Order: sequence, then structure tokens, then C-alpha cells
Amino acid sequence: MEAKEILKQILASTFTVNKANGTVTLVVDQEVIDRAVVLANTPDVHEFTLYFIGGKKEVVRGATIADACNKAGYGQGAISALDFYCKVDEGSYTYVDGNWKKD
Repeated sequence: MEAKEILKQILASTFTVNKANGTVTLVVDQEVIDRAVVLANTPDVHEFTLYFIGGKKEVVRGATIADACNKAGYGQGAISALDFYCKVDEGSYTYVDGNWKKD
């Protein structure tokens, strides 16, 4: 959402055209530029679903699966109870009769 908002503000900025030399100048508010720089330097955040042995599942967020697990507070002990994981946009699974079945 942040990237779309910044893009909208840039597109709504003032363009000036110098017909004499064919140059175009874009005037953008400094706050918009600062926010764009922060966004560009922020790692992509992905959503992962953790599927645990026994049927529990949880969505975690982070730049990588390791980052997401760390941010969610999962250590090595919890990870050993993990059956598998996948990115949220790669599908979903339901626990049926002791096994995970793709929806």
C-alpha cells in the first residue's frame, strides 16, 4: 500500500516542460522523496504459513522464512515441530486424518 501511495503522489506532482530545450522537470515534495527512499531500502516482506505436526498452522511475516520465524519468536525447538512451510500465495493446506491436504 505504501508504494502505491507514493506513486500516486509522484504522479500528482508538478511537471514543467521547457519547450526551448525539450527538458521536463518534475517537482516532488521532499517528504514524498524521503518516504520513497525508506521504502526502497526496506527488504521485501513475505507471508509464510507454518504447518506444524499435529495440525496447527500459523502465518508469519519476514524478508525470509528464517527472518519470519525469528520475528514470530520461534526457536529451534518449535522449528523441529514444523512439518513444512510455504509462501501464503503458493496455496493452503487443511489437516485431515493426520495429514496435510492441499486445498
